[in-house]
Amino acid sequence: MSFNEKQTILVIDDARSINEFIQTMLEDQGYSAVCTENGNEALPLAIEHRPDLILLDIMMPDIDGYTVCAQLKAEPKTKDIPVIFLSALNSSFDKVKAFKCGAVDFVTKPVQNDELMARVTTHLTISSLHRTLIACNRDLEDKIRERTQNLETENENLRRLNSIMEQTLLKYKAEAEQAEAKGKLKRNFLEEIRSELSTPLQSISDASAEISAGNLNDETIKAYAQTISSNSHFVGSCCDKIINYSLSKTSAINPVATNVDVSQLLKEIVSQREPKDIQLILKDNLDTQKVFFTDREMLSQILANLIDNAIEFTKEGSVEVNASYSNDCFVFCIKDTGIGIHPEKMDIIFNPLAEPGKMSTPGYAFTTIGLALVKEYVDALQGEIWFDSTPGKGTEFYVSLPAETLTKPHEQRIFENKSVLVGDDDDVSYILLHEVLKPTGIKIRRAKDGRELFEMFRQNPVPLVITNLKLPIMNGTEVLKMIKMVKPDTVAIAQMPYFSAVDKRDYSASICDGFIERPAKQEQILEVLKKHLADK
Repeated sequence: MSFNEKQTILVIDDARSINEFIQTMLEDQGYSAVCTENGNEALPLAIEHRPDLILLDIMMPDIDGYTVCAQLKAEPKTKDIPVIFLSALNSSFDKVKAFKCGAVDFVTKPVQNDELMARVTTHLTISSLHRTLIACNRDLEDKIRERTQNLETENENLRRLNSIMEQTLLKYKAEAEQAEAKGKLKRNFLEEIRSELSTPLQSISDASAEISAGNLNDETIKAYAQTISSNSHFVGSCCDKIINYSLSKTSAINPVATNVDVSQLLKEIVSQREPKDIQLILKDNLDTQKVFFTDREMLSQILANLIDNAIEFTKEGSVEVNASYSNDCFVFCIKDTGIGIHPEKMDIIFNPLAEPGKMSTPGYAFTTIGLALVKEYVDALQGEIWFDSTPGKGTEFYVSLPAETLTKPHEQRIFENKSVLVGDDDDVSYILLHEVLKPTGIKIRRAKDGRELFEMFRQNPVPLVITNLKLPIMNGTEVLKMIKMVKPDTVAIAQMPYFSAVDKRDYSASICDGFIERPAKQEQILEVLKKHLADK
C-alpha cells in the first residue's frame, strides 16, 4: 500500500488562491485535501477530519499560525498530527519559533511544487512509520502482558502441582508406615487366632482318637461325642465370623431389604441357644409394631453375635435380650452379668486388629471379629451401636435401627464407570485436572494433540469431552466441530486460563456447551459432571 492512499491533508491559509493551488497539487498526487481560510476553524476541522498532515500559514489576519499550532498541540485528539508551516517569513528567528511551537518543518513562500510535495511525502512517511511503530509496541506490550499472565498461571500450576506432589508423598509415606504397622498387627492377630483354635481342635482330635481306640463304655463315648460336637460348633462359628468379616472388608456391603417380623426373628435366635448355668431371657416389648423393612440376614447376625458373646463371657447369672420401639427406631439391648469389658479394651472393642492380645482373655480374638462385623452391619443398616460395661458386673450392648428409612446400599460414586476424554498438551494442567476428576470415580483418557483427540473419540465415543482450545496439530475448536458432526449430543467443555478477545472468538466458534477454568477447580468440575453426566 502506498503511503498517500486515502491520506487527508488539512490546508490553512488566508489566501484563497494559495489554498486552491495547494489543493489541486495534493489531489493530483492522490491525497484528499480539506481547506480553510480562517485560522479559528483549524482546530474544529482537525478534530472532525483527523488529517494525516496539516499545512499551516503563519501570517493570518484573525489568528496567527503560531497560536493555531499551539492549540493543535494542546488538544489530545490532534497533538500527534504533524504540522508544516507555510510562510513568506524566512528568518532564523521565525523558523526556530515555528519548531518551538511543535512544527515538524518550514516551507518558504512562494511555494515550490516539487519542494512542497517532497516534504509532504517525507513527513507523511515518517508519521505513518511512527504510528506503525506505536502499534507494534502496543502489540508487543500486549503479547508481553499475555505471556506474563500465562507464565504466572503456569507458575501457579507448578506451585499447586508441587503441593499435590508433596502431599502425595507424605500420604504414601504415612500409608507405608500404616501398612507396615497393620502388617505386624495382622501377623500377631493371626497367631492369636491360631492359638485360640488350637485348643478346641486338639480336644476334637484327642476325643476322636479315644473313640477310635475302642474299649470305652457308652457314657464315656457320649461325653467324647459331646466334646467333639461343642468344639466343632465353636470352630465352625469362628470360621464363619472370619469369612464374613473378610467379605465385608473386601467388597461393598449391600443390604437386601425385606419385611422382617422382629418378634419372630428374636424367638428363633433365642430358641437355638441353650446356655448352661445361666438364664437366657427374652423381653419383647414391641407390642403392635413388630415388622420393618430391613436386611433379615444382617439383623440376625447382629443379634446372634451379641447374644453369643454375652453367653460366652457370662459364667453365672443371666443374659437378657430386650426389644422395644421408640422414636421411629427399633432398639435392642443385650444385657449380661458376665466379666465385663476392661477399660483398656473399650476403645478397640470393634477393631480386631487393634493391639490383639493386649488383654489376655480366652475367645477375645473371635469376640472382636464378631463385634467388628456387627459394627459393619449396623452402619450398613444406617443404625447406631453403643455399650455400657463395668468389669466384674456385666455389659449392656444397645443397637438402634431406623424403622422409617429404607435401607440403602452404601452410596457409590455417581460417576463410577462413566468416561471423559481430555485434550491437553500441557502435563501440569492435565495432572491438576486429573487430580480433581479422580475422586469422582470417572474414567479418564487423555490426548495430547487435536488429531489424537479426534481419533480417540472416533474409535471410542464418550459422552463428555474436555479440551484446551489451543491444541497442537489441530486446534481444539476444529476438533470439537468434527466431534459434534460425528455425535451431536456429545457434551463439549472448553478449558482456558482466562477470557481474552482471542479466547472469546475461539470459544464462540467452537460450539462448546460450557467452559471451565484452567487450572481446574473442583466446584466447576462437579457442576459440569452433575449437569451433563448424571443422567447419561
